[in-house]
Amino acid sequence: MLPLMEGERRAPSTVPPPSSVLKGRLVDVFVPALVAGGATALVRRLGTRATLDDPTRGRGASVAGIESMLLELARTWKDAAFTCLASTTGVDCDVNEGTLELGGARIPIGVVAERRTMREIDVRLYYSMPERTDARLVPPSTTSAAAEPRAAVAVDLLAALAAGDAGRALSAFEHEALAVDVRGKIHDRPSGALAAWLGTFERTELVASGTADDGRRCCLEVARRAGRAGRHAATLLVLVRGDSGLVREVRAYGSEI
Repeated sequence: MLPLMEGERRAPSTVPPPSSVLKGRLVDVFVPALVAGGATALVRRLGTRATLDDPTRGRGASVAGIESMLLELARTWKDAAFTCLASTTGVDCDVNEGTLELGGARIPIGVVAERRTMREIDVRLYYSMPERTDARLVPPSTTSAAAEPRAAVAVDLLAALAAGDAGRALSAFEHEALAVDVRGKIHDRPSGALAAWLGTFERTELVASGTADDGRRCCLEVARRAGRAGRHAATLLVLVRGDSGLVREVRAYGSEI
């Protein structure tokens, strides 16, 4: 199971009926709505100015395209149970973290809802299905206008990873820190597993493409170079800071390369 931070608690996994599942912030009701079979109601909630990015189904920018994607997701997740782990409110982005229990698998999932001008909203999903290694690929143009994180610890961590400086990257973490990867596996610092996991991010041209920070959790959408095609794999990293200001826990959602 994914660990809980002090002050965080998981919401019950009991899914409410479609008639009430859309009450609340979009980022918090998105997955529960699909699990409850409320795809059509979710389409109405998104409106005509929404876009949706899904790691297994691509990107939808029209009402018809988004509805098709959501109906397919609802069919796939109809027997799943969703548990909320944490929710973060940022200036332009909100982030919800949780897990889907589906077919005996426990799948970490992150939902990002970015508010744009003219009532536009862009929803981006981050998860990895069991026994699949395909990654969402985003073009360099998406990362060129990247938003920089405001938290100093996040800026330092990204810079250290990009430079391949493992020692500097590890200094951003508390001594008892841990990481939870996109498959839900835990990597703790005392055993050396955290350092090894951070090594998979080294020298991969990390670029933050979106950020939300509530003072405790810093959520970073990062793009990593994937192959020679000039494209990038997308991952959501959530840095949870301890009382020291250093990272106590990092949770990852989405692609692994």
